[in-house]
This record gives sequence, structure tokens and C-alpha cells, in this order.
Amino acid sequence: MIEAGMDSSSGWLPSSIATTVKFCAHRIQRVLCGRNEKARFDQQPVEACATISACLEVYRLTEEDYGLKRRKRVFRWFLGKNDLQAPLYDASTGGCRDGFILTASTKPGAESTLSFLMALLESASQSIKRTGRHLEMSSSLE
Repeated sequence: MIEAGMDSSSGWLPSSIATTVKFCAHRIQRVLCGRNEKARFDQQPVEACATISACLEVYRLTEEDYGLKRRKRVFRWFLGKNDLQAPLYDASTGGCRDGFILTASTKPGAESTLSFLMALLESASQSIKRTGRHLEMSSSLE
């Protein structure tokens, strides 16, 4: 079962984050003007959260830094390393915007905030397990 999961992740995980500077939380591939291209929008925090979970599971199974490096890249999507260069997480309110279609949403959403918090908690938990020490968001999660 592990082998099947790893084969499955190698098909989609690298395509979104392996060679790019930014993660793109798209989930739809569509035909644009007769060309089969990946859609850049609609990007949602729930996709980033799920990808972070997958990256950390890859690390747990392989103990290779591959998953951790990609998890960091995906987490930065919440903080503004995305196609719009717009942070979705708002540290002053603790909320997370609902993602973006062609512009960043200005309203925080419950599902988006929970997605951010789940990604933060899972990332922090993995960092603590790995290092055995307290972590600071500025250095370990970004």
C-alpha cells in the first residue's frame, strides 16, 4: 500500500511544487484556447492544507527531506508566496482569507482558517518530532 501511495504522489506532488518557486493550489486542469493547460485559479486553502499533509506523509514514510522541503514551499503559499503575491493568513486577526479566483478574497472564511490552522499544527508537530525542541514560526515554518 505504501508503494502505491508513493507512486500516486509522484504523479501530482512534483507537478505542483517540485521545480517551481511557488506552490499553486489549483485543482482543475482545463482546455484553454485549444491547449491543455493547468488552470492557475481558483486556488483554495483546503488544497494547500491537503498538500502539506501529503508532503509530511511522504517524509514520514521515506525520512527524506523531499517532503519537508515541499511542505515549506506549500506553507509559504498561505503567507504570500503565491500567484498573486497576496498573503491569505492575517496575523492580526488569526483568520485566513477564502483563497482567490483572479483576485484575493478579502473575507476570512471558517474552512480556510481551519485549513491554515491544520497546516500550521501539522507542520509544527512534525518539526517538534523531528528536532525535539520548541520551534518558532518565523524560522521553521516559513
